[in-house]
Amino acid sequence: MFPILYELLAKDAPASVKGCIADNLFSFLAAEKDLRLALAWVDAGHIQSEKGDDLYKLTNTHKLKIVKVCHKSKALSADEKKQLLEKVLVDDKSDLARHCRLTCFATEPANKEQVWKDLLDPKSDYSLYDRRALMEGFYAWDYMAECEPFFDRFFTEINNVSAQHTHKNLESWFFSLLPRMKIEDSHIVKLLQLKARVADNNAKLSNMLQDGIEIMVRSKTIREIA
Repeated sequence: MFPILYELLAKDAPASVKGCIADNLFSFLAAEKDLRLALAWVDAGHIQSEKGDDLYKLTNTHKLKIVKVCHKSKALSADEKKQLLEKVLVDDKSDLARHCRLTCFATEPANKEQVWKDLLDPKSDYSLYDRRALMEGFYAWDYMAECEPFFDRFFTEINNVSAQHTHKNLESWFFSLLPRMKIEDSHIVKLLQLKARVADNNAKLSNMLQDGIEIMVRSKTIREIA
């Protein structure tokens, strides 16, 4: 998808269309050559054609997206990721910069256990938005082996998070960390069992679990067809 959007961006189009393409382009960054192309664009400040012509000026949001995507990839070294982070954020103290740092921190395998504990801790100093930033970086396809041990642990913690956190925190945690990278039948069964044990007067939890079941079943079905 990245090459297709990149090709479209090089064609004549209204500014609004180019903006829409640019806003979605970096969600499809994956291949190493494309990641390194994006790094060059950060230096140039623009998305550029293969000839080096400026196609679209990068916004700060675009640059932060590139930083986060690059941190989820094993194609770049730890030093390259660190240099990119500091180059883009420099002395930026904004909430967006803080959340970008948290997302990148959560991506690192060595930090996952601590991040997991912080997300479960109802007394953590992290705000809801901080938590969402951490969860955004927690799962990454390139780090499947490091993420997979947390899939089963997720289901064992649902009742604890429900009992100790606000429903808003619970929903954010549940839908952000619901394991969708590798869906096992046993995961769907666990959600069904949890839902069956929910008290009749706890409609919010029951509905949330039902939504999770439907998401898992739908995702698994689509992958099997594909």
